[in-house]
Amino acid sequence: MQTDYEILIVGGGLAGATAAFHLAKTYKTLLIEDKVGASAIEIGLAHPLMGKKANPVYRIEEAFERLGQLLVDAKIPNCQTAIFRPVKDEEQRPYFIKNTQNYPQHGRFLPESPFAEIAAPLGGLYMEKGFSIEIPTYVKNLKQGIETKSIKITNFGVANGIPWIETIEKERISAKKLLLCLGSGYQHFEQLANLNLHQVLGQVISIDAPFPLLAALSGNGYVVQKGNRWHLGSSYEHFFTDTHPTDAQTQWILDKTRHLFKETIPINNLERQTGIRITIPRSILPVISPIPQHENCWLFSGLGSKGLLMSALLSTELEGYLFEQKTVPKELQFRTG
Repeated sequence: MQTDYEILIVGGGLAGATAAFHLAKTYKTLLIEDKVGASAIEIGLAHPLMGKKANPVYRIEEAFERLGQLLVDAKIPNCQTAIFRPVKDEEQRPYFIKNTQNYPQHGRFLPESPFAEIAAPLGGLYMEKGFSIEIPTYVKNLKQGIETKSIKITNFGVANGIPWIETIEKERISAKKLLLCLGSGYQHFEQLANLNLHQVLGQVISIDAPFPLLAALSGNGYVVQKGNRWHLGSSYEHFFTDTHPTDAQTQWILDKTRHLFKETIPINNLERQTGIRITIPRSILPVISPIPQHENCWLFSGLGSKGLLMSALLSTELEGYLFEQKTVPKELQFRTG
């Protein structure tokens, strides 16, 4: 059966954009997007020692190198930043010390804050190399030159081993491979409704910068400066019915980030955003997996809060999984229960 494309990618957020950037170099690719969810959040922070205990994430050296290169390729300038993570409590402190000793190339432990305005009574982790990324611009630049169709799809399936999608206009498009990067949109498809995916609603806020930050702050909340604005986040709601920003979550973010400063910071011209992240229960990693009972249909999802760091690496390996029958590492394989 003749196909329209070699690969269809559905979803134009971070996963879909990074996948399309790499796959379209070799294969006739169509990117189909409706709306962008969490990838519309204005600022994202990526650094090598993430998580509560500052443990390095999966294949950190490769992930960080690939992200740096992809930012260059996507023409995203001036995004490298130093990052300071104040210790939150006594329980966290030994992990910070241990991981800076084990990975001195990524950061060092400081017994006190290096910045006059920043509170760190228990010390903190200082990393000279991190990234503060304007996500909408990054995603937009990755999609430059890639054939794109902005339309909603209503169904997908397989006929004689050939995947197809159907648009809201009843148009059918087929390809040798279908890669679904739907984010929270997965819930609209019966074939995906029972997959082991979990939605997390995150809210972020921005305010006028009270003073210039010399490094991004991360850990107990985060604060990143872009231009004359601070971006603060993030909340994590695991059960929600309304996706709009709320006063309760705004206050929660302010309370969480207030502890990063020695003095009370003024809140002027506050703006709010929300976005839905997809995570994989009992995993801190994304998933790359064939969809059960749908030949040549794959899922690339679950980027969660580490999406900026992980998607740059994983998207470069999709060709091997989709077209060369390479085995997906066990850590990234889908778990059904």
